[in-house]
Amino acid sequence: MLLPRDWSARWLQGQSSRAGARFDDNVFRNPIHHPDHGYLPTLAGHGLQSGQPIKLLTELSLGPHTFTVKALDNVRNASSKSVTFTIIVTAQSIIDDVTEFVTASAITQNEGTSLLAKLLSAKRAREAGNCPNATTIYQFIHQRGAAQSGITAAAATILIADARYLIAHCP
Repeated sequence: MLLPRDWSARWLQGQSSRAGARFDDNVFRNPIHHPDHGYLPTLAGHGLQSGQPIKLLTELSLGPHTFTVKALDNVRNASSKSVTFTIIVTAQSIIDDVTEFVTASAITQNEGTSLLAKLLSAKRAREAGNCPNATTIYQFIHQRGAAQSGITAAAATILIADARYLIAHCP
């Protein structure tokens, strides 16, 4: 991505609870880029327009990522700036994920209601330090996702990965 030095970038605006940076609306905002440079930045194989949200839930996997902005001024002096962040899962973020998937019709309302009740119980168990109970519930979520009853394949894949993460990272 090219940014002239005299333009200001809105550097990693937005928020997501899945991000290690602890954002909370599941998006990063793409920095501004100068339209005269004739390039199109990309993410996950598709174009990325200035100001376009990056949906962390569906476009970036769990784990570390590096976001780099490359700048070129009017006399072609180049520079770049990178930030590394890690996408994680919390007991609250998997609840938010289910809510988002229900809104997007990737999980049926009935299945979403059932999953949310289980996830709230798991969250309370984690907060109380009861990892065995939380693990049992997250294993159920994993099995429910694998069965894909009322859940799209894409949503199931994400929920399974999230449940596995929470099982592995119980306090």
